[in-house]
Amino acid sequence: LWGTISTLIGRLTRLEVFKIAQNDLSGFIPSEMGKLTNLVKIDVSENDLSGSVPSEIGQLTNLEILYVSNNDLSGTFPSE
Repeated sequence: LWGTISTLIGRLTRLEVFKIAQNDLSGFIPSEMGKLTNLVKIDVSENDLSGSVPSEIGQLTNLEILYVSNNDLSGTFPSE
């Protein structure tokens, strides 16, 4: 896959696993992912994402796994 992660991702409120690792995605991780309160796993590793991990990700209380390695991310990591 190539392109960006759409901000419309926030509409997938029942999503539990978001795995798009090892693609050619660029841009940023949308803050709208913070609306996905059922997420247990996020894997966006090995892409070309930039910016920081949105603070909204730190508020996902069901999130157990977050893989973001091998991107161009910067900044601080969100906490609960």
